[in-house]
Amino acid sequence: CSAEEFFPRDIKVKWLKNSNPVPAESFHITPEVSNSPYHMSSTVQVNLSEADVRSELTCEVHHPTLAAPLTKTFALRQVLRVPPIVSVVAAPSGAVEVNETVNFTCRVRGFYPQAVTVSWLENGTGMNAGSSTQPTETSRGLFELNSTVTVRAEEEKRGSKITCLVVHEDQKPISDTAILRVIATTPGENEGLIGDSKSLIYVAVGVVCTVLALLVIAILYLIRTKQSKGEDKGTTCGAWGAAAEIGLHEPEKSSGTTTTQESDPNNLTYADLNFTKEKKKSVRRIIELSQQSEYACIQGSNSSSSSQPAANNDNLTYADLDMVHLSKAPRRPPPCPEESGSEYASVQIQRQ
Repeated sequence: CSAEEFFPRDIKVKWLKNSNPVPAESFHITPEVSNSPYHMSSTVQVNLSEADVRSELTCEVHHPTLAAPLTKTFALRQVLRVPPIVSVVAAPSGAVEVNETVNFTCRVRGFYPQAVTVSWLENGTGMNAGSSTQPTETSRGLFELNSTVTVRAEEEKRGSKITCLVVHEDQKPISDTAILRVIATTPGENEGLIGDSKSLIYVAVGVVCTVLALLVIAILYLIRTKQSKGEDKGTTCGAWGAAAEIGLHEPEKSSGTTTTQESDPNNLTYADLNFTKEKKKSVRRIIELSQQSEYACIQGSNSSSSSQPAANNDNLTYADLDMVHLSKAPRRPPPCPEESGSEYASVQIQRQ
């Protein structure tokens, strides 16, 4: 800020930025000789930012000969340069099929002044200029615009770099790049996809087979467990059925002598005959068995008054017998069904 041809020498200068005082860096008055007009110069330094697009700097001069201060205002936007922010986006953003079109939009934001040049490059080579909107001013006093270029997705263009290059005033160019993504259709890559699919199928089949095998094993285990329980039950029933034994004397069986008794169908008792010859049972063995059940020994006596003892106890044959009509004890559960190969004997009990 300078003032010319003033007298007297007494003069003051004030700097204001948007009505806020700013200290001056230098202040000079010339010449030093008295009784001649004077000259004054003052300098101030201001750091600019994008917020200073609408800022003003004012020089205010005070002198005794002036009724009011002299002012001079400077708009900082005359020297302000705000570089743009550049970004490129693709629509659609993901990979596309061959022969589909992709729109690349270059967004140029927050620049000042509004003069700007936008160009497009594909892999470093210039392409059509595309379509650009006119710069519009924002509420902050900055400008913005969009530029769009359309690219057809082709196999040979897969992975191409689409670049938006912005030149603003005399500043260094600013750019941003996006990649053209095209879905691969080459045989090799398709085979790779098919191979991955087959691998997934094999894994699924293996899992299913494993589950089926486990199910079969579980079913076989259950069947085997049931069979084991059935065998245990049969063994128990057989052991219970063998609790009662009847001795039949071999000579009496062969003689064919029969004893006349009342025929009572309700007193018929059936037993599974055990034809396996056993050794003569000791008294101790008989006592042990008597603790578990009751026994009936049929000697097959003749009609004579005297009873003949058994000729040979070794020829006794024992059979299992349900003692329901021979015992006063509580009725036992019926014996288990015998196998089809069993032989049965009917024993008639004469009531006294």
